[in-house]
Amino acid sequence: MLVELRKLIFSKKGLTQAFLKECKEEGIKVPNSQVQDIKIEGENPIKVAIQFMSANPDQPIEIPLNEHFVLSSMILMCGELGVPLPRHANKVVKRQDDGLAMVITTTFK
Repeated sequence: MLVELRKLIFSKKGLTQAFLKECKEEGIKVPNSQVQDIKIEGENPIKVAIQFMSANPDQPIEIPLNEHFVLSSMILMCGELGVPLPRHANKVVKRQDDGLAMVITTTFK
């Protein structure tokens, strides 16, 4: 048996692009303001939220994103950039420094 591991690392800038595009595709309404930050918390499960600027900088408007949405956004961004992904591989989201990584595991028997 042979196992291949790949890790694709997304910066917060890349995540912002992927999340906003997926929100638009899914019809999720977002505030008409700039993204302040991508909030990433926890490990298993990872909790992610897009934070938008508000009148009070200490209280940004947050849109929580579930792990399925995050992974789907990352996969679609790979498709747009021409990054090949195996269809029959296990794909999971992990924290990576200041962003997120998609870890892809393919098992060959």
